[in-house]
Amino acid sequence: MLLGFSFISTTTSATEWTMHRLVQDATRVWIENNNRMDSVQKSFISKLDAVFPEGRYENWQICRSLLPHVQYAAEQDSKIRSVLLTLAEVMYRAAIYSLSTYGRDQAAHMAGGSLRLRTECLGKDAEATLGSQLLMALVLREQGSLEEGQKAMLEVLEGSKASFGEDHSLTITSKDMLAIIYAGKGHLKEAEGLAEEVLKSKRAVPGTDASDLLSIWITLADAYGRQGRFKKAEELLLNALDDPRAKLAASHHELELAKTGLASLYYKQDRFEEAESLYKEAMKDAMARRGTDHPDTLIIVRALADMYFDDERWAEGEELQAKVVEGYKRIHGSKKEITLVQMSGLARSKVHRAGKVDAYDLAVHLSNEALELVEQVVEGYKAIYGPRHPQTVEHIKVRAQCQWRCAIICFDQRRWGDAVELQKKTAENYKEILGTQHPDTLAQVSWVACYLREHAWAHHKQQRWEDAEKLLEEAVEAFTEAHGSQHPDTLYSVST
Repeated sequence: MLLGFSFISTTTSATEWTMHRLVQDATRVWIENNNRMDSVQKSFISKLDAVFPEGRYENWQICRSLLPHVQYAAEQDSKIRSVLLTLAEVMYRAAIYSLSTYGRDQAAHMAGGSLRLRTECLGKDAEATLGSQLLMALVLREQGSLEEGQKAMLEVLEGSKASFGEDHSLTITSKDMLAIIYAGKGHLKEAEGLAEEVLKSKRAVPGTDASDLLSIWITLADAYGRQGRFKKAEELLLNALDDPRAKLAASHHELELAKTGLASLYYKQDRFEEAESLYKEAMKDAMARRGTDHPDTLIIVRALADMYFDDERWAEGEELQAKVVEGYKRIHGSKKEITLVQMSGLARSKVHRAGKVDAYDLAVHLSNEALELVEQVVEGYKAIYGPRHPQTVEHIKVRAQCQWRCAIICFDQRRWGDAVELQKKTAENYKEILGTQHPDTLAQVSWVACYLREHAWAHHKQQRWEDAEKLLEEAVEAFTEAHGSQHPDTLYSVST
């Protein structure tokens, strides 16, 4: 009957269907009128707990389809302690999934809700509560709130030490995470000290496997590398990769992290051949174990692309960067911020390469591709944050920089008309983000005037007098806007 009246509809999935809002509202009223809300909530959240998996990559599709149900469950108001604790666990898993897929605001909402419920039901010093607080600290770090993340992680560490002791796994994990936060803030001595404590604690725990040791070796090597102690960092990573226990744990992705860490170390020392070999080895392993679109694989591919760009191997770097963009599109879609970041990087690399190639047609092709990409990026940020958000403004700047570079390429190739049009767009972008009187804006307007004057002279040489005169008049207006009527450039343009 419901199908017949289109109150529910089937989908392409055998396990999913959609329900009209009227059916949902009517069902809710019936449940409330029959005093069954508590039992229905308990059943709903219990079933959600049974089907919502851990936020690992292989579970992302399931998590994505179930996340709206978790969001709805999080809005419910239950008084039953067991229901609240079950909901806290589901929200904890949803936070891990959201964080893994770069949904940082969603992760903060879910982790914060899990922490609040567990604090209310179990107290602030319970292991599960501290686990939620640790996750919240990681979310804060990913949001760029390093001070708040550090404060939350310190609270977890102190709470875990007081309740469970120095050798408890939660204490060791919180030290490990705190070391990473310290390293990110540049507090390298503190990071090194904590990492060494963690390494000592893990070695003392019976049954510690190689992957556990590898993770802290990587953290410690990173701290050494940031201090410029490359030899010590290299020695640590080489020992980690040569450790027989590590070879037995070859299925663990920490091995790939160790290889990429060592590759990064070589890269910083301009040892490009050694770095390239390790990046390729790690990339091959990641693709074989987790596939080409796994986030860990894409991170390695991006690192190798960056190295190629620094080594001025533009075509190879661009090819890899394009694969990264396509991978993120398949995982997250083209509108997610993490995808837009990769698209922005690809656009900049295309513009840079366009300025390096001699072939006219290739330079034009690369420039057009870059401008198309960066336009998509700006529109994407406007859709996410709005037109005046700092992130949107930052990428309008990127668009302006791409247009400016493309204008220079056109100018160098004597494509005067294209150079003028692109430089006008650049100036308009600067007016939008900095205002009409900002020195940088006026500098861009001045470039418009210069290109117009060059275009006018080109027409003059071709005896296209009327076109030349119109362009010179426009150039005078632009120079006047940028410098005033008495500036030498303005007067020179008037005199010609």
